[in-house]
Amino acid sequence: MKLDQSVNLHGFKSMHPALSEDESVLFYSSNRPGGYGGMDLWYCTIDDYGSLSLPHNLGSVVNTASDEVSPFHHYYTHTLYFSSEGHTNLGGFDIFKTTFNDESEFGFDDSIWSTPANVCQPINSSRDDKFFILSDDQLNGYFSSDREKCEECT
Repeated sequence: MKLDQSVNLHGFKSMHPALSEDESVLFYSSNRPGGYGGMDLWYCTIDDYGSLSLPHNLGSVVNTASDEVSPFHHYYTHTLYFSSEGHTNLGGFDIFKTTFNDESEFGFDDSIWSTPANVCQPINSSRDDKFFILSDDQLNGYFSSDREKCEECT
């Protein structure tokens, strides 16, 4: 089923969908109007019937004038991982994490996201590092990178 204008707005890109573990929130990146520049991270809540809410931008704590892409929500730690060119990084896209402290009936709001933290080396490099995922127990994960030789990350 093609998603409606909550995600797919004609004339704009929407990419990298990531469903929360409990299937109540769909995160994605888009250059739709109302963002802070480039690709921003957005979310829609999902009701019991599978309908999406209106889109919500994650706000200026997470999004920058550059691109933020490839969200991954770690349900057990309330952590959102994503890649950014705009936050202080080692070069290219780096993987960052931010947490939220509260879920209210109004959804995620700009004031409850922590300042994104770079997950640093050996995961990040001077190249593009994206699409980070982490197991429930936080002991194993994967990411993609365009570096020439992938170093083992522990």
